[in-house]
Amino acid sequence: MPNYKLVSFQAANGVRAGVVVDERVFELAALTGITGDASIRGLLADWPAARVRLTTALSRGPRGDGIPLAQAKLLAPVLYPSAIY
Repeated sequence: MPNYKLVSFQAANGVRAGVVVDERVFELAALTGITGDASIRGLLADWPAARVRLTTALSRGPRGDGIPLAQAKLLAPVLYPSAIY
C-alpha cells in the first residue's frame, strides 16, 4: 500500500475529502465507493471501518488520473470543527 495523506480540497462539485498519493489528489468517496467518505468528518466518524476501506482501496491502486497536487486547491482538513483547542 502506498503512503498517503488525507486532505480536503475544492473539487468541481464542491468540497471533497481526498487522499494524496504520489503527488496526486484522489477523491475518497470515488475510491471507497461510500458516499459518507466525501468529507473528512464523515470518514473520521467511523475511522476503524473507514481505515479498512481506505487500505483496501489503496492496495488496489488509485483509480483514475486524480488531480496534480500542485493544481489542487487544498482546504482545512476538517471543516466546521465542533471545537478548537
